[in-house]
Amino acid sequence: MATYSVYFSNAGVPATGLTLVWNYLKIEAPNNPVTPQPTFTDLGGGFYRFTASPPSSEVWIGVIDGSVTLANADRYVPVRLSPEDVNLDAAMTSRASASALDIVNRKTGPGGNNL
Repeated sequence: MATYSVYFSNAGVPATGLTLVWNYLKIEAPNNPVTPQPTFTDLGGGFYRFTASPPSSEVWIGVIDGSVTLANADRYVPVRLSPEDVNLDAAMTSRASASALDIVNRKTGPGGNNL
């Protein structure tokens, strides 16, 4: 299962307290609806989270509706969910944090040479 985060704003201001719904969520091919649909948690500051686990043979596509309180330009967020997202989430969360020297070496290269 992978965790996804989405962000909503209203004219550039973080939109909090929204009741998000799926405008649609479908299996990319053969275009069948996904049921049950994931639910959303308000994280604050305009961020919302949901978890999903598409089967290994499916990619899900959808649009999240932020609510009628938002202008159309801010209201809809498209998403693509794939089984590979679970692998990426696991790989990212299991890595150790980088040391300050690792970060410097990535930016400047060993010996201070700019990359």
